[in-house]
Amino acid sequence: MSDSDTNITMIGKSAEPEDAVLRLDPRSRAELIECLELRLGIEVEAAGHAAGRATRSQIDRIAECLDDMQGRIDAGELGGSVDFAFHMAVADAASNRYMVKFLMALGLPAVPRARQGSGGGASAAALDRERELLAEHKAVHAAIAAGDAMAARAAMRTHLENALRRYRAQA
Repeated sequence: MSDSDTNITMIGKSAEPEDAVLRLDPRSRAELIECLELRLGIEVEAAGHAAGRATRSQIDRIAECLDDMQGRIDAGELGGSVDFAFHMAVADAASNRYMVKFLMALGLPAVPRARQGSGGGASAAALDRERELLAEHKAVHAAIAAGDAMAARAAMRTHLENALRRYRAQA
């Protein structure tokens, strides 16, 4: 059987790898929700793998992201792209290059908070949300640092499900 005999077609399109490159640019709230649902399926496992595989330097990198988030909150700023950096650090700590490539393919647009500016002057309500998100991120980090895969998965699931809930409530 030749390679051409194994070509798979889905809904009229080839599923060959070169045709199946993941390029997402969610623009609507519905598309952002779909991206969060997709991320949930991957990032929960990434957190679990990170708990079992992360090196000290990878755990430290995740902690640096938390410190950066805290610093921005203290300065009255929103987390913005630091949120994406945190999720990339967790994916990197999973030591699975495809999890990293997955998040890189999604990019900043798939992390709704990354669209927010990081300038000062955020409202008190926005900063309260930032503190809640920071607490969720800290729970993920703590579980990874403790090497507790089940807790890491649960913390990431809680974080992403909370994000879904927030965006669905805005719809």
